[in-house]
Amino acid sequence: MMTGTPGISNSSTAIFLKKRENHPNETAKLICFFIDLTYASLGYLMNFKLIGTDTKTAEPTFLGWTVAIICYWPFWGVLFYPYFFNYNANQTWLSVFETSSFGWWFWFIAIIGLELIYSLATVAAGIRFSNLTYRGLWKTGPYRWTKHPAYVMKNISWWLISMPFMAAGLEEAIRTSLLLFGVNIIYYLRAKTEERHLSHYPEYVAYALEMNEKSIFRGIAKLLPFLKYRPLTEKEKLF
Repeated sequence: MMTGTPGISNSSTAIFLKKRENHPNETAKLICFFIDLTYASLGYLMNFKLIGTDTKTAEPTFLGWTVAIICYWPFWGVLFYPYFFNYNANQTWLSVFETSSFGWWFWFIAIIGLELIYSLATVAAGIRFSNLTYRGLWKTGPYRWTKHPAYVMKNISWWLISMPFMAAGLEEAIRTSLLLFGVNIIYYLRAKTEERHLSHYPEYVAYALEMNEKSIFRGIAKLLPFLKYRPLTEKEKLF
């Protein structure tokens, strides 16, 4: 399976990290990123056929490679974010809530919880962690609750961190919210291209069909059928 690497691709996270003077519990967030980075690095280093963690196949489509690569530096930070997806309206949640208020703590716990689940998704991948390749199926940890937990949790966390809907003025709030929604679309495409790749493996098909019935988001998938997993037909298979 494939999953997202550490959250270096998002500018709202970067702004959040710079606000240490306003955030006495910044250590908690840094620990989440450290866990994520450590396990992701270990996964890339442990690509060995001897222990069954070698690469089986790589992402076979141009779209799959494109939507993955643009999420990372230098492409994201130098080109795509500043020119196409700059959704930060010079604020984060830290400027919305009064420090140490109930809302401040509620928002902080929610963000840290989402980032922790994101990190635990990388831990669940273990030594098979990778992007754009298939090195075996994992379905423990957060993957027991939903497909693509790393993508889902960090996209939700970005809404909570940047809060574009709270920008000054309705027009600016709509503009920045649409830009962040554009980032969400990119990750949706990443998830869909990964699913298309992994659907060539019967173990993933069985797992994805199981998630149709057991995922914590199965109710949303019933309302939005395009989110529900559908196996490939023989004509749709690429290899």
